[in-house]
Amino acid sequence: MNSEQIVFTLLFLGLMCILILAPFYPTWKEWKSPTDIDPMPLEDTPASVTTTVTTNIYLVEGSVFQQLSAPTIHFGQPFIQDTRVKVGDIRGLAPVYSALDMTRLPGAQVWGRGWRVVGDCHIPEGSELTGPLIVTGHLFVGASSLIHGDIMAHRDIRVEPACSLKGSMFCDGSIHLGPRTQVHGPIIAGQHLNVEAGAQLGELGHPTSVIANTLQFDSGVVAHGTVWARSRGCIGTEHPQGLSV
Repeated sequence: MNSEQIVFTLLFLGLMCILILAPFYPTWKEWKSPTDIDPMPLEDTPASVTTTVTTNIYLVEGSVFQQLSAPTIHFGQPFIQDTRVKVGDIRGLAPVYSALDMTRLPGAQVWGRGWRVVGDCHIPEGSELTGPLIVTGHLFVGASSLIHGDIMAHRDIRVEPACSLKGSMFCDGSIHLGPRTQVHGPIIAGQHLNVEAGAQLGELGHPTSVIANTLQFDSGVVAHGTVWARSRGCIGTEHPQGLSV
């Protein structure tokens, strides 16, 4: 093979490589520098649409949804916590829990392996208790409390900021979760669920289910698993009226 044949062969192979690889250039360019990285607005999406993905979902404030399912769902802008601690303010420090003596709560009685409270139940701030806990009335959980096990109320449940609930939540009425609250198990509300900024529902690798007739999440909430509004879900800062606890 002389030099002219070698040059011709190399030019031919180069041209073939260009023709084969050229169709893949737009794909490589998008992978290298993606242009569709903005959050997916769902404000114009019909509420009956179910959105299921295997990566993450990002929703902008004002979006309307019904059923979402993903390893991680980000509602609105990321929550940025102020880590500065003012003089005399211990809320920014690591929580210190006090074991709650359930026998001192009005209407409390041993119920199987847990407790049952007849009427309304108020858990003091900074308490630690082990459930399951059943309340026939309203349930109020004070700020920075830790509850092991499931909780259920026949009326409404209100959870104040920075609480950690290791089990499930069931409620015939409405549920309000304060800022920076963590709930590890499923959440089921018969009426409305309101979740404030910084709350985390479920864990990455341990997905949960969140179900209510209507859902309202503040910007900065993160959920792992499935979120289902039987009627309508939205992202905004308008809080519902009528929670009695």
